[in-house]
Amino acid sequence: MNRLNKKGFTLVELLAVTIILILILLIAFNTLDSISKKSKLKSVKANSLSYYKEANNFAQVSDRSDITFRSGKYTVSELTELGVKVSGTKPDSGFISFGDYGVNCGCLKYGKYIVKKNMDGTFTEPKKGSCNIESAECPLYGLVIDYEYTGQPILFKAFKPGKYRIELWGAEGANYNTSIAGKGAYTSGVIDLNQDDVLYIYVGGTANLKTGGFNGGANGGTTTDGTYYGGGGSTDVRLVSRSTWNDSESLASRIMVAAGGAGAGYYQGNINGGSGGALTGVSGTQSGPGASHTVATGGTQISAGLTINGAQSSSGFGFASQTNTYGTGAGSGYYGGGSGSATSSKVSGGAGGSSFISGLKGCVAIKSATEIEPKDGCDNGTTDVTCSYHYSGLKFTDAYMKSGNDVMPSYVQNQTNMVGNSGNGHARISKVPDTDYDE
Repeated sequence: MNRLNKKGFTLVELLAVTIILILILLIAFNTLDSISKKSKLKSVKANSLSYYKEANNFAQVSDRSDITFRSGKYTVSELTELGVKVSGTKPDSGFISFGDYGVNCGCLKYGKYIVKKNMDGTFTEPKKGSCNIESAECPLYGLVIDYEYTGQPILFKAFKPGKYRIELWGAEGANYNTSIAGKGAYTSGVIDLNQDDVLYIYVGGTANLKTGGFNGGANGGTTTDGTYYGGGGSTDVRLVSRSTWNDSESLASRIMVAAGGAGAGYYQGNINGGSGGALTGVSGTQSGPGASHTVATGGTQISAGLTINGAQSSSGFGFASQTNTYGTGAGSGYYGGGSGSATSSKVSGGAGGSSFISGLKGCVAIKSATEIEPKDGCDNGTTDVTCSYHYSGLKFTDAYMKSGNDVMPSYVQNQTNMVGNSGNGHARISKVPDTDYDE
């Protein structure tokens, strides 16, 4: 019989087989680990996008009288307290910066991984790291430009296509001792712009004692029998700029106006100026020994305000004018407020101007660049929103306005709101955050 060869594996062969098995196991482990990691990163990305979207939606549907999400930077724990919820996995930590009721940017952390939303609307891929709430990559206010009073028109050019929120604050009239001047009004709205579209910003100036402020504020009375200070100028956005602020074509091109307040004064007692108004300017007060009369009235959507006792003033479209040696200067606006004046030893303070927003129900636009009459069929108190549409076709959405005696958002850092605007006017233009959260 032939003997079978029962020779076993050599040590070298066993070692080679062992190495091959180890390599196979390592490859399998790395493959499984890679699949697991990809699945983990995909989950982190999906959860972060879901949270950013929920936070954005929560901000957009919030009450606009609550300016919490108008601009602010909040941690995940603070957002939970504010009511932000998510159907997916909540981040372990991180923060989000809001601007104009939407997410500007942020950083969310899940375990070891973070996902950032950048200012340009893009999202980073998940990576190991930490979130720094003080990072300059994610500022508090985002893409925001503030405009102070200069006494000159300021050019704004849209740096990218999309939606921009424009906010305006009218200027205050001049105060006199314990008499109180009217404060500036506030307007706000969102407009669609193409890249390189140009707008002109005219920031109103507060009055300098008797001299009315830039952009239409009226001078105070000239008599020495009493003290009468000037009114504040309005702040507006125009499509046409000319060498003088009161050029008729330039004034006709205004698509948003925040009214200025009237000046204060004294005649045998304090005279307070009327605040810049919303749809209609606010009246001031009167003083003196004579019988009381109807005080000067504010500008409206179709005409300037009246003087004391209902007489016509010389204020007009885009300006306020002092016509009497007595009385304080009126505030400017879409239409200027009525001038202060005197009747039977009773002196009236000026009234505030009216505000205007193309696209806001209740406002009344003019016919054309050369016809400043109200659009046909449109009058004060209209509920037809098309009456507000400017002849250019440009109009705002999400628009609202506040008179100078009402609570309004503040442009002062670390101050959320204020009652009327004091001092010079102000303007702010902010890029509305991108809301596309698709992967």
